[in-house]
Amino acid sequence: MSFNDILSWIASISLVSSLIPQIIRIAQRRSAKDVSLITILFFVIGNGIWVVYAALINYVQLLVTNTLLCSFGWILLILKTISSYKYKKYLNFIHNNEHILNLNEEDLINLINKSSKEKK
Repeated sequence: MSFNDILSWIASISLVSSLIPQIIRIAQRRSAKDVSLITILFFVIGNGIWVVYAALINYVQLLVTNTLLCSFGWILLILKTISSYKYKKYLNFIHNNEHILNLNEEDLINLINKSSKEKK
């Protein structure tokens, strides 16, 4: 393996590893509201095109790297979509129940528990 090959694999590992902290952060916070949907879409599309190109020219290292990046991009896109859906659902709940903004903590907990029981 040449120096150029080693250098390109190190770059590939760095790029793929760069998305892992973001995915972990989103999973821990259970929110992706700070992540731009447009950025994720362009990331997935761009890496998808690189995957096709790498397959056409039979460049394994480029194919592996961009397949992993595209996969992580899809994970981010799914997490962003789920987070956006939950946030909109939360906003709709607040909008439909504006009186809860004036409740004290105990009454708010009781309301949440009541709402949870009704869904079951």
